[in-house]
Order: sequence, then C-alpha cells, then structure tokens
Amino acid sequence: MVKADFSYNPYLMQTDVNINGLEPKINSPFEKYRNEKLQSWINKVPKALYDEMNGYDFELNFTGTKADFNDLKSVFIKAGITLSPVQKLNGEIIPATMQLVFKKELENVTVKLKQIRELMTWLNEHPNRKFDYKKFMTDFSWVFNEEIAYITIQDTQTRIVNFPELNVSVENINTIQELPDDINNTPIVFL
Repeated sequence: MVKADFSYNPYLMQTDVNINGLEPKINSPFEKYRNEKLQSWINKVPKALYDEMNGYDFELNFTGTKADFNDLKSVFIKAGITLSPVQKLNGEIIPATMQLVFKKELENVTVKLKQIRELMTWLNEHPNRKFDYKKFMTDFSWVFNEEIAYITIQDTQTRIVNFPELNVSVENINTIQELPDDINNTPIVFL
C-alpha cells in the first residue's frame, strides 16, 4: 500500500507532505499552502491527496496536534471517504477507502505555555552573562503580563478557543454592529 506522510506544525504554520518518501508534484496545493494555517485550506486536502495519489487507496500518517488530526478526519468524512471498514446489514464488509493514522502528536498550547514558563523560571534562577534576563523581562514584559485583545474571524468550523493560563477574554459577536468603534490597534486572527 502507498503511504503518505502529512505533518503540520501549528506553531510554525508549516506543512510537509511526502508520498512514499518523495515530495509532491510541482505546483501541487501542498507546495502552495506549505506555510499557511492548515484550517485555511483543510477542505482542499482530500482532493489534493486524491490528485497526488490517483485515488484514495493509501495510508496517510499524520503528525501534528490532536485537534488538527480531528479536523482533518472530519474533512475526509464530510467528503464521503470511509476511514474504517463498514459492515452492511447483510454482513458484507466494505473496506475503508483509505487509512488515516495519527502517527505523532505535537504538544498542545497549554503544554507549550508551561514549557515557556519553566524556561523563564530557569533563566531567572540561573544567570547567564550572554543573556540579560532582567533586561529581557523589562523589554518584553508586555508579552507575559498584558491582556491582549484581538478579533477572530472563523471559517465554517466553529471552535471554542480557551486560554486557561493567559489573561485573555473571548467574546462572540454575531453582527458587525457589535464590533467596537475603534479597532485600529486590535489584531484580527483568522481561524
């Protein structure tokens, strides 16, 4: 069976795809969207893989976060691609169209934030002449202490974004009239 490896790192927004160890064809969607957020083009993945593989008879090994794996799985199911064998009422078993395997999980945001906090604590406790921790914390204190306001614009899939360790407030709006009058200094995040 042909194998494809699909790796997505949401922290770097980088996608890597290999088919039997080889890179996809020139001008493939994987090349075009390599450095884009997966959710912005995830609905194109089934067709892109179909075109690359000349069908769905292959095993797709995914490396990334659990949430991204579940999103990818949902897209294949919505496209009518069976990922596991189905047994009909008469006992006949219809084989899976393709296999989707969660090969390796990347840490989620909570784990990454914990690692950053541990690193910052370690840097504070272990002075280094090449890294001025106090100057760094003075220059970039806003990264760790300020509440950051932003607006999210979501695709068709709605996902609740939760930041338990950050001082972030999330507010859902339904119409443009609910936006604040001045959003000049408010980042807009596309999900």
